[in-house]
Amino acid sequence: MNKYKDEMLMPVTAEQLPVYANVIRRSFDTVATDFGLTYENCPYHPSFITEDQLADKIKDGYYPFGYYSNGEMIGFVSLTDTGGGVFEMNKVCILPEHRHGGRGKKLLDFCKETVVKMGGAKIKIDLMENNIVLKNWYAANGFVHSGTVYYEKINLLVGLMEWRIPMNFVNPPHTAPENIFHKTFYSSLIGCEVGYCVYLPPGYKNGRRYPVNYHLHGYTGHESSEIWALHKMCASRGAINIFTNGTSTNFAYCNIAAPVEDMIITELIPHIDAVYNTLPDRNNRSISGFSMGGNVAFVYAVKYLKLFSSVTAYAATFHHSIHSSYGVVHTPAEQAAKIFAQMMSEEKYLDKENKVLMYLIKSQAGEIKNNLTIDVRIGSEEIILCENEIMHMYLDSLDIPHKYTVVKGAGHELEKIAFVSENT
Repeated sequence: MNKYKDEMLMPVTAEQLPVYANVIRRSFDTVATDFGLTYENCPYHPSFITEDQLADKIKDGYYPFGYYSNGEMIGFVSLTDTGGGVFEMNKVCILPEHRHGGRGKKLLDFCKETVVKMGGAKIKIDLMENNIVLKNWYAANGFVHSGTVYYEKINLLVGLMEWRIPMNFVNPPHTAPENIFHKTFYSSLIGCEVGYCVYLPPGYKNGRRYPVNYHLHGYTGHESSEIWALHKMCASRGAINIFTNGTSTNFAYCNIAAPVEDMIITELIPHIDAVYNTLPDRNNRSISGFSMGGNVAFVYAVKYLKLFSSVTAYAATFHHSIHSSYGVVHTPAEQAAKIFAQMMSEEKYLDKENKVLMYLIKSQAGEIKNNLTIDVRIGSEEIILCENEIMHMYLDSLDIPHKYTVVKGAGHELEKIAFVSENT
């Protein structure tokens, strides 16, 4: 029998602030007592938190949740989206009389699942560095100690811990199209074997050298997930094609969940050039990607102009590169021009830290014009058509040459977008 069948975690509203403020104070009171914390020596400890202080935290990207048992709130946790796939977890607590029954782990697992569903890759948490019992509990639940910092404001030495989404780096296909093979190589950065699929053109063993394209998969995918959708395109090009593994989070390719970006750039590419008959120069090296991978392929192409001569973005989720306040997802494409005009009148679209693609394109526009071939493809029935229209307008506004194709009747369908438009 499930003793927690009447228990659940659910979002709480601002109107419930007095309730969860009381839960936080009561829960953290035991910590204050155990470590001799008072309002005089540590006024900002959660055991003394006020409703006004909590109200100040309610803003975009702040997600408070209550732990309910039989309709009563017995615990609390908040998640804050700090950008780049990183979430901060705060005020993790269960009332003293409800502890030691597995509820803390249930609360923690809920946060992990929620962050993954929101496309995050890492959770960070601060806690008292000398609270050994609590540090060990988090370590047993997959968190790793990453450092310490002294917060003068709260008069505490705080330990920093983090959890990263688990990843599987070897995913061989059940079956593979002709001339596509699954291989692995050892990554020192990841610390394990990493899988990739390679398409070798017919007659490859004759000793000729070939151009090479690196393809980045979409969200929830891996190195084998798009080989069937792209095998016709591969056969039409006469080049080596490498299907990479970047794990399955929105920010996986950008060194958040693991050093995947560095692995691809500094380990995988040299490995491919050493093992296969490639033409190992930028003029014969290209990059492509689908959905999440399309956005990141564009990032890599402009970030590493000395490595890639062309980029193809299939149904790219460019909303990861456009400030969230513009709300481009699910927005009709007819509104793209209006949104773009608003973007150009503001500066937040050039957020250097979290929206790196827009910033890189503008800061390197001159080099991109002369050195990068750009191909953007999107289906006419896509919910992300608007953001692709905006990227098209952005490139036009900077006089950056590019090919922009809207494939009639196509949704989020890689094979239609890649092969049909390849031959139109």
